Amino acid sequence: MKTFRLILHNIKRIAIHNRATFFVVIFSLIITTFGVLFYSGYIYNVSMERRIDYGEKLELYVSADSSTQDLKDIISKIEHEQDVQSILVSYEKPTQQDGTYDIVGEYNKLYSERILSGKYFERDEKNGVVVLPEYSVGEIAGYNEFPIGKTLELDNTNLSIMGVISFLSTDYLVVPVDYYIENYSTEYICCTYNNSIQNNLYEELSADTNIESICVISQKPILFTTSFWIEFGQILLIFTASIINLFAIIWFWIVSNKRTYNIYSICGSSKAKIICLITGQSFMVIFTGTILGAGLFSVFANVLGKYNLIATENLLLYLLVTILMLCITFLFSIIVTIKSNISNEIYHIKE
Repeated sequence: MKTFRLILHNIKRIAIHNRATFFVVIFSLIITTFGVLFYSGYIYNVSMERRIDYGEKLELYVSADSSTQDLKDIISKIEHEQDVQSILVSYEKPTQQDGTYDIVGEYNKLYSERILSGKYFERDEKNGVVVLPEYSVGEIAGYNEFPIGKTLELDNTNLSIMGVISFLSTDYLVVPVDYYIENYSTEYICCTYNNSIQNNLYEELSADTNIESICVISQKPILFTTSFWIEFGQILLIFTASIINLFAIIWFWIVSNKRTYNIYSICGSSKAKIICLITGQSFMVIFTGTILGAGLFSVFANVLGKYNLIATENLLLYLLVTILMLCITFLFSIIVTIKSNISNEIYHIKE
């Protein structure tokens, strides 16, 4: 208890006598924490928009001899009483395109929220309409022209541009599923679910002679993917200058009070107790600045989320990032304390 009171006393004294240094440390912690939380939410939000698969994915390879009715029966099975997120049909599994634009049939519930222009078709759409990825509009529909309603001639068929969308799951042009089945060869079907696939569905599909192979893929949550944490590491690199500056200020703050700690040593305090005292003071200041930064972020979070700049539904993300910020800065303060080489020397007398 005495140590805690001494920690508070020292912080109060530093805030009064070294006001500029104290408030620079607090302000730096607030801004750095706010910035890291903002970019974490931004990257998470972008990752969610780019990622189409949330639960389990079901991939089917069907026989080339399957009739249109066979394909419709298979799709009816995988959509029946399932929490379907999206369904895609194609001649083969979509891959990265090399400057060409092929066609797939796809319906995804998320696409209606990502329309930049025009609108998105319903699941039961059967007409020849197409949705374009935003980066292909100029090349396909013409630069500086309004694409909606224009007619494209692709693969000897005329398709009317219905909408422009961001973050498609593939680099292909998207037409309705039923229209694709009626007009194109279909040997690949992919369906994604928000939850796990029912066992009876797998058994039912396995008994279908038109299906050559079945593959079930489980999707990891965004927060536990390697790509998210790689991008988060890039955020930390962006804030390296701010963090280094913050560490330098903490270093200066600790070293500038070295004389006070030496006096404690002369009065009988052990080096271990002095280190505990310094780390306790550092933790209190770092905790205060970080929590204030997180609090400031929470005030603006709803506004930022309203403009779709950050994700607001995943509080675990921000909690983990805040804890990580606390750990990094506190660990550095411990290293600085140990490296500052606190000694019992107050005066050095030259001979």
